[in-house]
Amino acid sequence: MDAKTELARKIHEDIQSEIMKYYNRVGITYRADENAPEKTIIDFFSYLYKRIPMLKRRVEYSNELQAKIDSGELSEKEVEVLKKYKNAFEEGMDMNAFLSNQTSAPGKVDFLRYTWHLYHLHLNENLNVNNKNNRSNKQLLCIINDDCTYFVDMISHPEKAENYFKLLYLKIIQRNNWMEHIGYLEIPGMVPGSQAFKVTSEEDIFELYSKGPINIFLEIENKGYISWDSITSTRNPQRSAEQMRIINRNIRKLNNRADDYKGFTFETDKAGLLMGMVEFENSKQEALRIDILKDIGRHPGE
Repeated sequence: MDAKTELARKIHEDIQSEIMKYYNRVGITYRADENAPEKTIIDFFSYLYKRIPMLKRRVEYSNELQAKIDSGELSEKEVEVLKKYKNAFEEGMDMNAFLSNQTSAPGKVDFLRYTWHLYHLHLNENLNVNNKNNRSNKQLLCIINDDCTYFVDMISHPEKAENYFKLLYLKIIQRNNWMEHIGYLEIPGMVPGSQAFKVTSEEDIFELYSKGPINIFLEIENKGYISWDSITSTRNPQRSAEQMRIINRNIRKLNNRADDYKGFTFETDKAGLLMGMVEFENSKQEALRIDILKDIGRHPGE
C-alpha cells in the first residue's frame, strides 16, 4: 500500500472512531462498517445537516403566514407560539428538541431536508420541554440558514412522509422569492414548457425525491429553476458528499507527511463551527495541526 493510500486509511479510520465516540456520548445508535469508514463519515455529515446549529438569526414570516395571522385564521394561542419560536431563533436557542425523532438517526434519509432543504418543527407553547413532551399536531415549516429563519407556514402533522411538502408550500416559497434558499436558482429567460420536468401536483413533488439527482431542472408557475444543491444518488445531501471530497483532497496534499501523522480530533472554533484537526509531529518534535474540513485550496484536475 503506498503512503498516500496508507495516510488516507489511517485518517478515515480515526475520523470514524471519533464519530463513534460522539454517538456513544450522546446516546445515538449507529452500526458502522469498519471496512467502509467513508460511509460513516458521509452519514455523519448528513446527520449534522439535519440538525440546527445554535446561532442567532433574524426571522421572516411568509406573506401567506402573515395573512393568516392578520385575518384571524390562526388562534391567539397559535400566534403566541409563533412569537415564542421567533424569539427563540433570535436569541440563538437550541431548537433541535423540536425536530422529528429521525433527525437523531444517522443514515436515515430525511426527504424534506435533503431534497428541499426545509425543516419542520413541532410547535409547543412551552419551549423548556424534553423530546418526549414536545410533540403536537401542529408543525412549523421553515427554511433555516446561518443568518435567517424563514417561517413558511403552520401545517398539520402529515400522515405520510411524502405529504410533508405540498405544491402549495412550494408556491409560497416561490412567491416570497425564497427559491434560492431551498437550493434552486431561477433560469432567466426560460421559455415556458421547455423544461423536462413541470411541477403541477403533489405527485410531481414526490417524483423529484424518488429520482434524486436526475431531476435538476424544474418548471413551476411558468418559471424554470436549476438545482445547485440536489440530493445524491446515494440519498445523501450534496453537501455531505462534497465534505468528503474536501477531506480527501486535503489528505492528498498531506501525503508527504504520512510518516509524521499522529492522529485526528474533532474540535470547534470560537464561533462554534466544527473543525477536523489532523496532527503531525516530526522527529524534531515540530508539530503541525491542519483543519481538513476546510477547503485549503484546489489544484486543477482535483
